[in-house]
Amino acid sequence: MRQFLGPDAQRRVDHIAVEVFTDDPALAENLAPTESNKPISKSQHDAQLSTDRILRGLQFDPMPWMVFEDYVQVWLQDMAAAIQILQQTGPTMQDVIGLGNLAQHIQQFITMIGGGDEDQPRLKQYADLLGQLMNHVKGMAQRLQEAQGQQQGANGDGEAALTQGKVQAMAITAQAKAEMLKQSHAIKTAQKEAQFELQEQRKDKQLQADIRRQDTKTMQELSHEGARTAQELRSDTLRTMQELSTTAAKQAAEPKTETTTEE
Repeated sequence: MRQFLGPDAQRRVDHIAVEVFTDDPALAENLAPTESNKPISKSQHDAQLSTDRILRGLQFDPMPWMVFEDYVQVWLQDMAAAIQILQQTGPTMQDVIGLGNLAQHIQQFITMIGGGDEDQPRLKQYADLLGQLMNHVKGMAQRLQEAQGQQQGANGDGEAALTQGKVQAMAITAQAKAEMLKQSHAIKTAQKEAQFELQEQRKDKQLQADIRRQDTKTMQELSHEGARTAQELRSDTLRTMQELSTTAAKQAAEPKTETTTEE
């Protein structure tokens, strides 16, 4: 019924679904807040748009500027709501594969959140919720395989069909994991390139700052040297004038002697 409800009602349904699966009201309020006027971020909005794409098995590439935790919160909320709907309407194998694909994206983004020791309890909550949701998905897959085996068992090929279904599921899972590893490598490469560029920018800024400081220091030294030189010139001039004045005074004080010329 969620898809036929208004936005406020859908928000309350999402909140109830998360609280039922986790038995954790605080986490439900964090992932699916019931405040209608609480704005969402750009990453949360983009995550909402990407959910259906991932459920349909299409490629979704993470980028360094994404707020990974916003995506995790939205996807966990959407996954819980989708499971609740499928439990009422009945899932198909494609639905199960789509939920598994979404779970792998959630796990990947939880890993990329990182954070310090203080963030680990919150990240563990996300991982625990994902594990609880995946238990429901595994139950759906098991029931579907059993139903397919029973249906084809009437034709005497039930065991073979069940085995074939498991092999196909394993192949799909392996392919999805390989794609996730490729995406993870791409995002790490992009992050390293962005980090290198930022480091180079910081080095350039540091170099420019060092040059400005050196220029300022040089100007100050030149200014001090010029002032010292001018002071020395003034001192030398004053000393020279004093010496000349002393010499003139001595000459003026000495008695004059007259010289006579004998004829």
